[in-house]
Amino acid sequence: MNEDGWESGLTADRIKKALAGFQADLQSGGFYRLSRPTDDMELILESCGINEDLRLPTTSGHHKLKYAFDRAGII
Repeated sequence: MNEDGWESGLTADRIKKALAGFQADLQSGGFYRLSRPTDDMELILESCGINEDLRLPTTSGHHKLKYAFDRAGII
């Protein structure tokens, strides 16, 4: 494996599936419930330097996560 944990990389289909399965639902109190990241999604997040707390982010935390994705060029 190289320094980012990629052995031979993820196929485009695996990346697409990981991103599509990562969902956020707005809950009462302004919190979001995020789906549990798959192993592929964890690898994508780690490789892009996204280290946000994904347990129950607030609207502000959700915006930070989206900004981190934007900065990494994912979405």
